[in-house]
Amino acid sequence: MQRFLRNLPIRRKLVFITMLTSGIALVVACLALATYEQVTSRKRILQNISVLAEMAGANSAVGLKLNEPGWVEQALQSLSAQSSIVRACVYDRQGRPFARYQRAGVQGDFSSPPVLNNGPRLVVVGDQLEFFQEIKLAGERIGTVYLCADLSDTTARIWGYLLIVCAVLSSSALIAFFLSQRLQKVISEPLTDLAKTVTRVAKEKNYSVRALKQGDDELGHLIDGFNHILAQIQEREEALQAARENLERRVEERTRELGRSLSALAYERDLLNTLLDNIPDAIYFKDRHCRFMRVSRSKLKKSFDIMLSRHRASHSHEGPGSLPPHLGSLDAFAEYLVGKSDFDFLQEESARSTHDAEQEIMRTGKPLLGNIERSVQLDGEVRWSLSTKMPWRDKDGNIIGTFGTSKDITPIKDAEAKLEEVHRQLLDTSRQAGMAEVASSVLHNVGNVLNSVNTSASVVTDLVRASTMSGVAKVAALLEENRGDLAGFLAREDRAATVINYLKALSEHLGTEQARVLRELQELTKNIDHIKEIVAMQQSYAKVSGVVEFHSLPALVEDALRMHLTSLSHHDVHVIRNFDPVPDVLVDKHKILQILVNLISNAKYALSDSNAAERCLTLGVSMDPDNRVRVSVADNGIGIASDNLTRIFNHGFTTKKDGHGFGLHSGAIAAREMGGALLVRSDGLGKGATFTLELPARLKDPPAGSLTDRR
Repeated sequence: MQRFLRNLPIRRKLVFITMLTSGIALVVACLALATYEQVTSRKRILQNISVLAEMAGANSAVGLKLNEPGWVEQALQSLSAQSSIVRACVYDRQGRPFARYQRAGVQGDFSSPPVLNNGPRLVVVGDQLEFFQEIKLAGERIGTVYLCADLSDTTARIWGYLLIVCAVLSSSALIAFFLSQRLQKVISEPLTDLAKTVTRVAKEKNYSVRALKQGDDELGHLIDGFNHILAQIQEREEALQAARENLERRVEERTRELGRSLSALAYERDLLNTLLDNIPDAIYFKDRHCRFMRVSRSKLKKSFDIMLSRHRASHSHEGPGSLPPHLGSLDAFAEYLVGKSDFDFLQEESARSTHDAEQEIMRTGKPLLGNIERSVQLDGEVRWSLSTKMPWRDKDGNIIGTFGTSKDITPIKDAEAKLEEVHRQLLDTSRQAGMAEVASSVLHNVGNVLNSVNTSASVVTDLVRASTMSGVAKVAALLEENRGDLAGFLAREDRAATVINYLKALSEHLGTEQARVLRELQELTKNIDHIKEIVAMQQSYAKVSGVVEFHSLPALVEDALRMHLTSLSHHDVHVIRNFDPVPDVLVDKHKILQILVNLISNAKYALSDSNAAERCLTLGVSMDPDNRVRVSVADNGIGIASDNLTRIFNHGFTTKKDGHGFGLHSGAIAAREMGGALLVRSDGLGKGATFTLELPARLKDPPAGSLTDRR
């Protein structure tokens, strides 16, 4: 049935289903009604015949007991009022017919009644219903009553009912058919339209069509869902189409790019081969036994030239030599070189060092980058090279050897040796220039002190020249003239008081002159001692040049300051000391003095050219967190232009009219030689400058206390 329905069109399927379901429902209903009618009819007939049998038995009981057949037959005649009873009979206790009733025209057999053990008995024979029931009187069975009812009327009525049912079924089927023909369109047309839309979409692949919605029921929701699916498919189809077009375009572009890349790759390969054939650096690959596997052409050329020169040297007594025929060309030598090691070209010590380094790379997997190697050829020539060596791995990551590059830097090393010699000479020159700077500073300070000496000598000379000692001579001459009458001379005109007052005044005046002369002589002595101290200090520093010892930086700063103290006082410069406790440093005392003297001298000139209201020179000694000792020389002078900060330590650079540019340059070199640095900072012109000398601190007990004062 299901297979049959699947092949039917939707319209016929709906009509068939409607007819089938309604027909089955009607048949079931009619059968139920017919069955009910038959059951109720039989029950009603049975009930009626049972009542009649009861009445007939009761009416016949007395006649049967008294053995009056006429009385019993008269009682049975009352059954004629019942059209359905066609015959009746009363049997006695022995089962013999006692009285009968039979409708005219009806034939029948009044045989003995069956034995009734369990109450009345009902027997249906054809269209007749036979009913047997006992007759009891005072609880005693005295006979049996028999009734026979005709069921033909009931059967006819049932058949009529069945005809009515058939008529109802037929009319209902026709009505259902016409109604289903009309109403199936409500369901079939949307489904048919939906099926046509699906077929069109499947055939044409056109996802822009839509099914027509005819209602807001389940079919309407189904059509809405289908249209929504079509819209999504259309969007995805459009996106897919755009993506496909974009992919095709990109594939086309990538194809063109691939073509260009292949051309570029071929070009790059040619360039790489050209580079490998012409690069001066050697590129090589070695196996795990440090034997050459592949080498660049430059490496081949060098090794080929070395072997050729060695072969010629060994055959010099036989005339110009050349390699054997199997090694007569570079390509043949390339094949010969495969399997050789550095032991075939270098002396044992150099080859062993290279071999051990490459074995270490293969053992640890760590590369050796930027290594400078010294190698001695078999003929004794020393060569220098800058090499980079890496582990050579296979596709599985296993180390199968080494590879690297080697650059011949022998000319560079020779140039470095020459440069080192020139640098040493320059250091000597700079040191001499620094010593000259110290000597010039010493002479300048000595000159300043000599000016003070000359001034003091001139003052003493003027005081002696203008002295009142002549008054003492005059008093002595006057007293000499009156020696004979000295008492009378002094007594006249109160001359004794005059002489005494004069001598007293003269004594006071001479005392004042003596004090001034003594002060000037003391200042003169002090200046002369200062000259001796400066000269002795310069001589002591010159004697200990090059000796590295532990020294106190604050003490060295004080020594350098004393060489400039007179000059600084002359320029009205206030010196500020900020000395923190720092450990002694291991330095060359002469170099430190050279640097500090130059820095203080530069600060003095910067302050002398400044218009600052107060000229201040700040000297500081401290220690930074990096365990480095710092000496700073700061001034509030004319400052340094930002463009000059990067050039101020260059050799020959100076901003002084009579400067030579050696001082700061030699100071920076000296600082580097001691493991330190000389730094400068300035915020610009007119904002002063700070020079800082940084030195590494070698641990030693720091000096107790600190010095911080202002002069």
